[in-house]
Amino acid sequence: MMVRITGVNLSAIDLNLFLVLHAVLESGRATGAARELHVTQSAVSNALARLRDVLGDPLVAARSDLIAGVPRRVAKAFCDMLPLRMVEMPFPLPRMTKCLIWHTRTDADPGARYFRSLVIEALRE
Repeated sequence: MMVRITGVNLSAIDLNLFLVLHAVLESGRATGAARELHVTQSAVSNALARLRDVLGDPLVAARSDLIAGVPRRVAKAFCDMLPLRMVEMPFPLPRMTKCLIWHTRTDADPGARYFRSLVIEALRE
């Protein structure tokens, strides 16, 4: 299966993260991976969190028995690319309050203002 990954910051990828992912997928558990890699379980969890930040939850879920809670729009897009199944949450989730913060020195910067307007529009959807 070939998956195109766009928008990935390649400088954030440490190849050791893939060793951890492979160990987790092979053993099926973080504790088994930690034992195999001779590291602590928290080290495995931290590595997986870093990998999820870089690649996203759906890519990890597609190759494991993990479940990822992601926005519906993201889930639909990944279901089109990967062997994933989307199921609605069985209970209502509380609404999240979203806010933006930035340094005052970027208040008047045209690029930063434009980016903030895009983020605000995306959050309204």
